[in-house]
Amino acid sequence: MKINKILLLIAVFVSNAVVAQSSKEKITFSYQQLPLFPMSADKTYDVNVILPYEDDITAQKEAIAAENKELKEEAKQEKKDYDNKKVGAKLVGKVLLGESKPTGRAKLVEAPFYQTIWSRDEIKSKVTIPGLEQNEGATALITVFINRFDYTYNAQHIPEKGYYYRVNGTGTVTMEAKDENGAVVSNKTFSASKTGKGNDFQSKYFRSEYARDKDWNLNKEAKLRAIESNKLRTSMSQMAAYLKSNMGYNSVPYKGIVFTFKSKKHDYTALNSAYPTSVEVYNMLNTYPLDQDTKGRIVEMTEIWKAETENIDGGSKKARINAEVGEGLYLNLAFASIWLEDFSKANVYLAKYKVLDPKGKNKVYKSVQKLLNDQKARFAANQ
Repeated sequence: MKINKILLLIAVFVSNAVVAQSSKEKITFSYQQLPLFPMSADKTYDVNVILPYEDDITAQKEAIAAENKELKEEAKQEKKDYDNKKVGAKLVGKVLLGESKPTGRAKLVEAPFYQTIWSRDEIKSKVTIPGLEQNEGATALITVFINRFDYTYNAQHIPEKGYYYRVNGTGTVTMEAKDENGAVVSNKTFSASKTGKGNDFQSKYFRSEYARDKDWNLNKEAKLRAIESNKLRTSMSQMAAYLKSNMGYNSVPYKGIVFTFKSKKHDYTALNSAYPTSVEVYNMLNTYPLDQDTKGRIVEMTEIWKAETENIDGGSKKARINAEVGEGLYLNLAFASIWLEDFSKANVYLAKYKVLDPKGKNKVYKSVQKLLNDQKARFAANQ
């Protein structure tokens, strides 16, 4: 009985040993990515910076300055009038009416925190798009709106710790992109998330309410300027990344998979001969458009894989081209078809892959499908 079990185990082991398998070969290369939203045929664009709050702040500053000027004049005149009074009148006013001697100094209206009027040239210098040149007067236009900065101040008290305050700021940047024909191709708002424990700033703990409030009054301007600057810097960085990814001509690093095949029983020498070619030609994708020689070599490579798809036997694990090998072949073919910009054929190969793997949970399948969708959309946008 034991001998039979041993023989059975040996038979299973031998059976598994002859099953054809695929192997994932990692390849790294860079390719030229077309813009999802092409801006102009001459690859130039202009930048317009709008500060919607600028006029309001200017008007508010002027209003407060005018009011304080009036208060100063009134205080000065009040002191002058007092000085011109006779001694008796002064005594009567002081004793009977409780009037105090005017100092001539007015209690002025305190100016609020004013948002920074940013340099437009500084903002423009941060609007860069790879492969495009910023030229004044270009027909394609990127408009940047630096939206109003606002903040909240919360005074807090924890009995066992002390008095403290929290400050949160909100500041966003909106970008509108118009192509050379004046059509809006993108409109997006960028915002910086809060930092730390949900706050942009949290003070230390103070022993008294007075000490806490004093610290805020002394450091309010500096803290708000720092928060405002950080919000703008982060939002502009987000916008730059968006412009690069969607409007730029980029050299994109990519990590992909090419399948090779192995088995102790079957010979895949001819089939695997396409792998060295794939490594070489995929490293030639960093130019656009591809030259005919590169395309020709990709086609020759795909013919090797394509010829074996006729022999797929998905129902037999022992078959030379079983389901696992077939899956690898279809993914190789779909991946190669993307670089030939034959997206319909790539879709067909992925559909045939799904027949062998209906759930489509393979990570390689998902990455190829994602790349296909992106490249197809970018290709269509540039036609």
